[in-house]
Amino acid sequence: MSEGPPVRYHSSDLEGALSTMREALRSHAQRIAALELAARGTRAAVPSGDAPPASASSSPAPAATDVRLPAHTAALRLGGRVVIIVAGGFALRALTDSGFTSAWQGAALGLGYALAFLLAAERAAARGDRVSASAHGASTLLLAFPLLDEMMVRLHLLGPAVATLSLALVTVAALAVAVRHRLRVLAWLALSGAVVVTVFLAIQAGRLVPAATFLVGLGVGCLWLDERLDGGLRWAVAPAADLAVLILAIRSASPYAEEHPAAALGLVTVLPAVYLASFALRTILRRRTAGAFEFAQAVGAVGVAVAGATAIAPHFPSAVNWLGAAAAAVGVTAYLRAIRSHGAPASSILRFEATLGVLLLTSGSALVLPRPWAAAAWSALAVLSATLARRPGWKGLALHSAIYAWGAAETGGLLALSASVLAAPAGPGLPRLEAAALASLAAAILSIGLLATAAPPARAWPARLPRLALLVVAAAGTTGAAVSTLGPLVARLVGAGANKEVVPTLLGLVLAAGAVAFARLGQREELRDATWLAYSMLVLSAFEMVEAFPSSRPDALALALAGYGIALLLVARLRHRPRIRAVRNKQSEGRRPPSPNHPI
Repeated sequence: MSEGPPVRYHSSDLEGALSTMREALRSHAQRIAALELAARGTRAAVPSGDAPPASASSSPAPAATDVRLPAHTAALRLGGRVVIIVAGGFALRALTDSGFTSAWQGAALGLGYALAFLLAAERAAARGDRVSASAHGASTLLLAFPLLDEMMVRLHLLGPAVATLSLALVTVAALAVAVRHRLRVLAWLALSGAVVVTVFLAIQAGRLVPAATFLVGLGVGCLWLDERLDGGLRWAVAPAADLAVLILAIRSASPYAEEHPAAALGLVTVLPAVYLASFALRTILRRRTAGAFEFAQAVGAVGVAVAGATAIAPHFPSAVNWLGAAAAAVGVTAYLRAIRSHGAPASSILRFEATLGVLLLTSGSALVLPRPWAAAAWSALAVLSATLARRPGWKGLALHSAIYAWGAAETGGLLALSASVLAAPAGPGLPRLEAAALASLAAAILSIGLLATAAPPARAWPARLPRLALLVVAAAGTTGAAVSTLGPLVARLVGAGANKEVVPTLLGLVLAAGAVAFARLGQREELRDATWLAYSMLVLSAFEMVEAFPSSRPDALALALAGYGIALLLVARLRHRPRIRAVRNKQSEGRRPPSPNHPI
């Protein structure tokens, strides 16, 4: 079989065929990309290869949908949405005011309209748009909170309890969205708005029980929610809860109060119970670190409980006694746990347990025991704490000793005695030195001696504060006790009125002698802070003698001035003696003595 002649192609024909195929492939690629964009709603991919841009005759690709807006444009856009949302709320109010809908229907529509945007916030947060979610959540709060206030105050649709309950539900719903998606801004807006609206509701209704109950529950809830948001939410509500319960307890003690004292007693009991139980679960059982909030709120809650129970005590004396006994028992238990767990690595937990012990033991005994007996018990605890603080690793109990000593001095009347002697030495009669005051003074002095002989002296200010506090109690108590005891005796000896001539002069001499004694104590490294008290007593002595000039006799003034001058000389010598001793020691060792301007 014969074949025909071969077909010859020119190069121009081949180039034309290739160009035609290239255009056809490009057209098919553009159509396929357009179909994919129309079906999926996504941006078209750039065709691969070396194809040039699409011609003007090709079909236009759809616009991209994921273009990011500038920050200021996005802020304007969100602000416009929020304003339109608020405008819708006012439109609903206008319909209600015009009579188109009843008050109940308008309020229900308003609440539903507000909560709808909380659902929008949930959907926006689920898409990852946190800013839009926070804006929609803020719109919900901006609509719902004022509406609840109007429903109670202007429309009279809700009572104080139901209005507060509705406020709690809205707040919990907003917090649920904020905690689920970690929206800190929305959480802070919800909490701050809830606290402000609660205060307004309580003031306008004149009822504090619903508001205080809601704030206590909200505060404890924020304590646990703060673990997820880590934004300090617990600090926002706890002070408001403490203040609300304290005001409620004080108001309920009045015969004209609308709240029954039983409700106040219940909240006074619940406030420290729920907070301390939460702290115990978080720190003791779950081994969480006890921070500044735990210590501060423990002090605040227990202080509110003591003050509130004291105010309500005339109405429920037996219940307050039982409350005090329970607090003291829990305090002893906390102390025993701290002692048994001594040496464990979680030192913050031990400090928190010991802090609970001192707070609950002092507050409980103050509610149960009479003042003289409470002063005696705290004096014994001050000495016991100072004794235990001498052991290695137990230095923190020095602060407990100072707390017990101050409490004993205040309860036993020692501080009141010293204040009256210093404030009005020439007043009508001097207060008597009671046995409880003398016991608290002896406990303070004995605690100082025990801490002064402990192992190495503390140099940092926080560790030195307990000793300084004990020294202040000893200085004030010694001055008051000496003047109140010696004043009548000296007056009878010299035959003059003790309140007019002898007592001011005697007070100046006692302060001067005390300055010398404390300057001598300040030579010990453990008690070097006593020097500051020596200077303070010299200043007070000078003021007392200047005040006594018009009413004192010349012989009394001569004695007082001579005693003050001798005190100045002795204090200066005592302050200079360590430097002289150091210079002599260096000279004896063959060293050059320090410069005269060398600090002591």
